Amino acid sequence: MTIDDLRKARIGLVLGGGGGKGAYEIGVWNTLRNVYGIKIAAVSGTSVGALNARVPRSRTRW
Repeated sequence: MTIDDLRKARIGLVLGGGGGKGAYEIGVWNTLRNVYGIKIAAVSGTSVGALNARVPRSRTRW
């Protein structure tokens, strides 16, 4: 699968729990979106992952 294929696909992102993971999950998500142009259609998570899943929805511009 190429980056172009990923840009066209509907992708779901699952975020895990754990404080250390929470710090880099947003960075990875941000890189997928801003560097590679990959849009995430759905997000799910547990613990800090659930909080991170809510972050983009809580801001008007992310």
